[in-house]
Amino acid sequence: VTSGEGPFSLQPGQSKLIIVQFTPQDTTLYSRPLGITHNASNQPANPYVVVVKGSGRRLTVSIEVAPTSILFENVPVNGSQMKWVTILNPASSTGNLSGSLSGLSIPFDLPGNNNFAIGPGGSFQIPVRFLPVAQGEFKGQITVTHNGGDPIIIPVVGRTAIFGPRRGDFD
Repeated sequence: VTSGEGPFSLQPGQSKLIIVQFTPQDTTLYSRPLGITHNASNQPANPYVVVVKGSGRRLTVSIEVAPTSILFENVPVNGSQMKWVTILNPASSTGNLSGSLSGLSIPFDLPGNNNFAIGPGGSFQIPVRFLPVAQGEFKGQITVTHNGGDPIIIPVVGRTAIFGPRRGDFD
């Protein structure tokens, strides 16, 4: 009982709203008595018992991630470039999607809030940054851990810009 509990008196023709909340943990059928103690002469049973029944529904949670891989190209040494990962809980889901992103190390970074909680039909964007301090190609991966199934791996590649003489500059 979330509202309307406790002692009360009613005059003829009056009513009282009693709110009962049901938060099932699974799809089991639940049945519980709710007793209302009274002084009414037309009801022999005291307390008057109302049987409250309900069952949960199975929640389905789905996830869509875009892009499925990230490529940073021509980023200057000591520069940076930002890209975004979008996490989507499709409208067909009936439950909230929650999880987090992890797994990157220098020269990559996840500078924002890496945790997400998204209702059906909602989305969340998370920034991914490449900050190279040396020239070359760098690889990493983002692990998306979530309550919609197995973790999702997003490969990340970063390539620095190449500076220096171009072919034919010193001919």
